[in-house]
This record gives sequence, structure tokens and C-alpha cells, in this order.
Amino acid sequence: MRKILFAIAMILLVSCTGNKTNDVIVPDFAQGYFLRNDVSVDAVPGKITSQEQLLQFFGMATVMGENGKPTTIDFDKDFVVPVIYPVTDQETSVVVNSIKKTGANELTLNVSAIRGEEHHSYTIRPMELLIIDNQYRDFDIDLQLGE
Repeated sequence: MRKILFAIAMILLVSCTGNKTNDVIVPDFAQGYFLRNDVSVDAVPGKITSQEQLLQFFGMATVMGENGKPTTIDFDKDFVVPVIYPVTDQETSVVVNSIKKTGANELTLNVSAIRGEEHHSYTIRPMELLIIDNQYRDFDIDLQLGE
């Protein structure tokens, strides 16, 4: 479901931008990571620039199947922006609406959550780890979380 929602969001993003510009950034998504239970969300930095830093806050989970291993992130080429929503009992998908260069040294990330069915027996912490090219590493990140 997450991949379908992402594909729809990217199609809408590309179709709404009209002319292609260098101001729109399309991230990759890290799969197979979770926020560690011993980490406060407030402690997670807005930008992660090394594997060591990533593992301070996130654990890796391997699952069965062809794409079951956590995504390998090459921090020589990329950095990570964590997008973390509060704990909820609803099925929730995190959707990146846009990532744009909005200033000489600023990226604005517009993200929303799509809510689904309620879970009565457990809760989840919706999140995505966005992998972004290092050419933007020194940019300020303006993360706009919407519902």
C-alpha cells in the first residue's frame, strides 16, 4: 500500500510541476528501519549524515522476501531526513507531497499522513527515512508535517 501511495504522490508531483526545474528533489526511501524503543523522538536530529549516527536512533529489521534486507545507505553520496509521526492506533502511510529548494540554502519538505483503519490491539509509529543527495547536505531543512 505504501508503494502505491508513493507512486501516486510522485505522479501528482511530476504532473503538477509542469516544466522540469532543478528546484524539485525526488528522494529515495530507506526500508527496514524502525525507531529504537530507547530513543525519544525529540532526540532524533533533522538530518542524519553517517551510518553511526543512523544506528544511534534507528534499528534495522530484516524480513522475509526478495526485498527483505534493510536499504543500504551510502553516506558518501547521500544523507537521511527522518520523518516521524506520533504513535497512533490507525493504519497510517507517510506521503511526501514535495521536496523543493525554496531558498539559496533551504529545502522545504511537505509531508502528509494518510490514515486508515483503526487497530484495537496495537499501536504504530508512522515514519519514513528519506534519502537525499549530498548536494543538499548543508541546506537547512524545513519539514512541514500535515495530516
